[in-house]
Amino acid sequence: AQVAFEQAAVGMVHLADGAIVRPNRRLLELVGFAEGLPEVADWRQLTHPEDRDRDEALLKTLYEGCNAAGSLDKRLLHRDHRAIWVHVTYSLVVRAQGALGPSVFAVVEDISERRRVQGAANQALSTLDAIAEATFSFAPDDMTFFYVNDGALRQTGYTRERLLGMSLTDLQPPKFSSTLPALLLAAMNQPDGLHRLETAIVRRDGTQVPVEVGLRFISESGEAPYFVAVARDITGLLQAQRRL
Repeated sequence: AQVAFEQAAVGMVHLADGAIVRPNRRLLELVGFAEGLPEVADWRQLTHPEDRDRDEALLKTLYEGCNAAGSLDKRLLHRDHRAIWVHVTYSLVVRAQGALGPSVFAVVEDISERRRVQGAANQALSTLDAIAEATFSFAPDDMTFFYVNDGALRQTGYTRERLLGMSLTDLQPPKFSSTLPALLLAAMNQPDGLHRLETAIVRRDGTQVPVEVGLRFISESGEAPYFVAVARDITGLLQAQRRL
């Protein structure tokens, strides 16, 4: 048990009333004290100031016997003052005979990379929401939208909740029903290319908006494939062409 504790791939620490009783090697590496923690260090000091209240409130429920376990995402403070995002799972340790008070065992998982990826994804979605063109993402099996941006709401007149239960086919006029499957097939056969189609979107009120749809098939190793379709309103372009 001692060897497993010291060589675990995740951080582990035994706490008693908030004080660090025994950290493992991985936890010390996470906070930059591989040689050992200073004598003055305790769990509160290693926790980011903005997360201390949440952390202590959770620990209090364990120490008072309200819960036997709990978890949260929080930040630990590295020795060089960097914030390290971790997911901490606390478990109440049965009080040993002669012990002064209850203690808690914590498993600490480094989630810095996951938070970074999530932040990048959120930033990408914010960028998509900011562009004027309607953007739709959907899986190839059921074709139902799992993401639509704000431009899609403006272009179609539907709410986000309603669109997320629809597909691109639902927005197509009958006369274009045969062209979309061919575009989807071409995108799947040539995933490196951007495939385009002039069609129309049927709005919620029944009116039609002429659009140019650009379609990409995203198929990355280890990830479920999906389509991204961007529909650009070409009403003005068609009017200009007619005038010419």
